[in-house]
This record gives sequence, structure tokens and C-alpha cells, in this order.
Amino acid sequence: MRSLVATRALAGAILAVVVIGVYVAALAIAALVGGEAATRLPVLVAGTVGVALIVPRLRGWAGRLAAEVVLGRRAAPHEVLGALPPAPGAALPLDRVAERLAAGTGAAGVTVWAGDGDTLRPVACWPVPPATVAGEPAEGVSRRVPVVHDGEVLGALSITKSRARGIGPADERLLRAVAGGLGLALRTNLLTADLARQVRALEASRRRLAESGDQVRRLLGRDVRVRAAEPLTAVRERLDDLGRRAALRGAPRTAALVARTAADTATALAALGDFARGVHPPVLDADGLAPALRDAAAVAPVPVVIHGPAPGRRDPAQESALYFGVLEALQNVTKHAGAARVDVRLLERADALEVVVADDGRGLAPGAHHRGTGLAGIEDRLAAVGGGLRVESGPGGGTVLTMRVPSPAACPQPPAPDDSARKSSAARTR
Repeated sequence: MRSLVATRALAGAILAVVVIGVYVAALAIAALVGGEAATRLPVLVAGTVGVALIVPRLRGWAGRLAAEVVLGRRAAPHEVLGALPPAPGAALPLDRVAERLAAGTGAAGVTVWAGDGDTLRPVACWPVPPATVAGEPAEGVSRRVPVVHDGEVLGALSITKSRARGIGPADERLLRAVAGGLGLALRTNLLTADLARQVRALEASRRRLAESGDQVRRLLGRDVRVRAAEPLTAVRERLDDLGRRAALRGAPRTAALVARTAADTATALAALGDFARGVHPPVLDADGLAPALRDAAAVAPVPVVIHGPAPGRRDPAQESALYFGVLEALQNVTKHAGAARVDVRLLERADALEVVVADDGRGLAPGAHHRGTGLAGIEDRLAAVGGGLRVESGPGGGTVLTMRVPSPAACPQPPAPDDSARKSSAARTR
């Protein structure tokens, strides 16, 4: 507190000296000009205006000069405390606190620690990046004070100075004042980091669920083809052979009955094939998105044209999300749009792969995509792989769906390791 008073008093004195000097200079110039008072008056007015203009600029300069004189090129305590958040619970850049505390104490190093009362880890420091800090510097004199909130130790602040300069009472007071104001902000930072980890874990869980669902669909489609379609194919072949033999032996009624049964079997096989493709087409895994979409377009109830070259292979979960998104869009067009044509464009960009589905149908009423048109399912699938959906539509103007998944370099990063994995290398509280 005394240093703050001394700093402000000295700044006022410096400012007063400068102002008096300007007035004296104005008076000297007026004396040199000589003449009547009316002649000297403009000079004095100009000096007054000059003082009024430069005082606001001089005030900051005088404060900095006074702080350097009183504190020895350190930041004033109120400037250091000003680095703390203005509102309770506000997020806090801890590296700024470390930098300002170093400026206020003249410390060679400042470290902000976080963790429980027994095990702390460096989360910000000056001037060394936190990742390279394993503990307190060996040289000099160090002091650490705990950061406490609601009776719980959430971290600590430590400073290190040279033995020649030492840690004085003013440094102790400032260190404790900053630690006292840091508790709520540090808890806010920890809660924010914990929430971010939970969000990443939720996104990873969502992706695993989508991949698990795709795997189930893949296995189901294979079982339909292997365990149902292949035996039925063998039955149909035997029926065809039986029908030919019946016709050769002069049993036309039997041949006709067998032919009808073979035709029903072929219809069942076609239905199973459509079902298997709808569950999970093998061409999607074998050849990629574009060939799978072309196969789907070939059997769609409305004319579908695929545009654009085949993009490079993507993550299987992303390809599945785009493929089934297009299938859902085609079903929506068939049921609701009354369209005569659908265009599907594959656009491979630097940071994403986009699939645009555009129809010339009647379009969606405002807000209709929130009322059970199936687009919510497309959004959920794309979101599970880090993508998104944009809907552009209006009554009578058709509908354009843009499905987007990020490129590998733009994919969300994997969750950060759990804190417990890092605690083994954290320093112990002294």
C-alpha cells in the first residue's frame, strides 16, 4: 500500500513540475515578445491550451516513470492485481497472471500450479512454457503460497528470485494477494477444462456408438446374403431344373406350377438383395462412397444423377454417414417432394468432403425439417463423425441438402489423456 501511495505522489510531483515548466516557458516567451498585455495574452492562452492538451498524455508517462523509480522497473501492485478477472467466476488466462506477477516482484521465474492439496502440476509459468517445467528452479530463492477456495487447496503460486535480490515483505504481500484472488478463477478454469474433457469423451462415445451400429449393420447384411440369399438361390436353381424336366416329360401343369414357384423365389431373392443393400452394401466397404451411391441411384424410384469424380477413401464411419444420409434424402424425395429428378454432387475440398443432394420437387415449408422428415437422423449421423448438415429449401423451389464431413487433418483431436496419467510426473507441494 505504501508503494502505491509513493508511486502516485511521485507521479503527481512529476506532472506538477512539467506543468509549471510549461507555464514558466510561456511566461518567458511572453516577456521576450514584450509589448502590451493584449500582445502577451495570446502567448499565455496558447500555453494554457498546450498544457490542457498534453496533461492527459503526460499522466500515463509520469505514472510509469514514478513506478520505475519507486519499484525499480516493476509493475505496481494494483497493475498486477488488475490481471485477475474483473467478475467472479470469469475465465482467466493464467499465463497473464504469471507474467504480471513476475513484473510486480522482479522474479526470475513464476509458476502457477493446479491440482489437489498433495499433488500439483504446473499449468502456466513465466518465462518457460509449462510443458518443460518439472519442478522449482534449483538456483535462487523460491517461495510458494497455496491457492485456496472454500477451504480446498486448488493450486499454488511460486516465485523464484536471485539470492542477491531476495524475497522481501512487499513480494510476500503481493504473492499472497494474487493467490487470494486466484482461487475462484482457478476453480472456474479447472471446471472449464473438466467440461471440455467430458465433451470430448461424449463425442468419442457418440462416434463409437455410430461405428458399432455400422458394424452391426455390416454383419446383418452379410448374414442376409450368406445365410438367406445363397440357400434361396440354390432353391431357385433346383426349381428351374425341375421345371425343365417336368416340361420334357410331358407334365405341363407341373412345369407351370414349378415355374411360378421359381418366379416367387426370384422375387424373394430380389427383396432380400434390396434389404441387404439397405442394411449395408458390400460395395461401400469394397469400393467406396461413389460406387455405392451409383448402385443406389440405379434402383432409386426417381431418376438420380451422380456428379463429380470419386473422392479418395475416407474413414468408414464417415462414408457410412454420407451414404445413408443420401439414402434417407432419396426416401424423403420419393415420399414428400414429388420431384422429377435428383442431382447428387460429390465435392472434395481441402478441409472437408461435401455431398450435395438437390431435387426439383415442391420444397419444404419453413421449419419442416424439424417435423419428422428424417433429416434429424441425417444430422445425428453426421454429427457423430464430426460433420454437419445444411438445408436450403422453400415452397416450390426444391430442396438442397449439403452433407459435410471433415478431412482427416481437420478432424477433431482425440481426447487429452486423463489427469491421472499426468500426475505421476507432477511435483509435490512443499
